[in-house]
Amino acid sequence: MLFQLTSGQCPFAVWANLGFNHTSDLTFFSAWAAALSYTFQIYFDFSGYTDMALGSAKLFNINLPPNFNTPYRADNIQEFWRRWHMTLSRWLRDYLYFPLGGNRKGPTRTYVNVLLTFLLGGLWHGAGWTFVCWGLLHGIGTSIHKLWSRRGFQLSAFTGWLGTFLFLNVTWVFFRATSLESAGNVLKAMAGFNGVVFPKSLAVFSWLTHYDLTFGPVFGIGNIYEICFVTVVFGTIGVLGKNSLELQYMSTRKWTLVTTFMLLYSVNSIEKVSEFLYFNF
Repeated sequence: MLFQLTSGQCPFAVWANLGFNHTSDLTFFSAWAAALSYTFQIYFDFSGYTDMALGSAKLFNINLPPNFNTPYRADNIQEFWRRWHMTLSRWLRDYLYFPLGGNRKGPTRTYVNVLLTFLLGGLWHGAGWTFVCWGLLHGIGTSIHKLWSRRGFQLSAFTGWLGTFLFLNVTWVFFRATSLESAGNVLKAMAGFNGVVFPKSLAVFSWLTHYDLTFGPVFGIGNIYEICFVTVVFGTIGVLGKNSLELQYMSTRKWTLVTTFMLLYSVNSIEKVSEFLYFNF
């Protein structure tokens, strides 16, 4: 392995940190592993943060509005922003998009307003070019979706979901990278420009070496089987599983036991080092 794993942390955080801290060493599979790891790290980080905020408020009989509704289920970018950071989305809409004119001044002005709103939304997260690019890309994506919708163009549910998820995965690279150069390194590796390395177990297909494909340690940021297993399992939970808004009214014995087990496990793990991403914003 290129890097040494650190115990006591969320696996997604470990893999994302190792990948984004060594962007020049990434190849095709390791770049995708790092990008997907951050995609799910920030998802579960923000989901947990929201649940803790809502639960802590309820202890004082304060009912905060929902803020997170399984956004990776979205089949278009506009739907994603109706599910991700819902309070920020509404604030940007009410205090930036609408005052700029919203969609009341024609299509061209609408797209300009969308771009400006997301650009400022990116700067809200941090004063850096990576956040500017992240916001601008979301503005472009939302504008394209609006243009397609206006012209009656529709994708199938699965195609829309897959395209949206891949778009989000790419844009999160800018959100996580420490510089535009690092983001470019990750994206180039994801596109295969830094080479494609297959597992040694597939060396029987050695004829592929004629196509600049090599065999060796695949990811460099962790065990290949562990990364694939954790990503598939928790990715499925994140997309298809019930969220806290759907589970909060389920008071069956089964869910009581599950919740109790999760509480005890969390308390037992409370001393472990764990990065909390949204403390940065």
